[in-house]
Amino acid sequence: MLLKDKSRHVAFGGILAALALLFLIMSSAIPVGRLVFVFLASSMIGIGVNMFSIRFSAAAYAASAILGLFIVPEKTYAVLYAVVVGNYPLLKPLLDKICSLPLRLALKLVIFNAYMLVCWLIAVYLLNIPMNVGYPVWLLWLMMLVAFFVYDYAYSLFMQKIYYALPK
Repeated sequence: MLLKDKSRHVAFGGILAALALLFLIMSSAIPVGRLVFVFLASSMIGIGVNMFSIRFSAAAYAASAILGLFIVPEKTYAVLYAVVVGNYPLLKPLLDKICSLPLRLALKLVIFNAYMLVCWLIAVYLLNIPMNVGYPVWLLWLMMLVAFFVYDYAYSLFMQKIYYALPK
């Protein structure tokens, strides 16, 4: 019985990774709503966390992130998924267990800053993208911070709705 359950979890993790990869490819192919497809790709990992465990979902995330970096034509969305929104569903259940709201928000702020630092390093040093945006860097950081907390809130609402629809 245990082997049957493990193989079912691995197969479902593969399906979730394939769906996440499909959404990433759609983010490159369809010109409208590209970020929505990236967020849908990350929600596949969240579904795996809700249905099974963080361990199996981490494997699905790793597979989809690595394959996304190789397969997805628009590397910007693949990097965004691999660095920021793909692994956040793995961290969110751990963050939500923290009872203190100020501590939880402070940790989310630290995670956001780490994500932005990694994205900046990848953009500047790996992809050679110049950082001449035309407005102050602090304003860009502030807009991304708002976008991150909007994503966090929307992801929480989505997972609350889908939690009752999924079998346990």
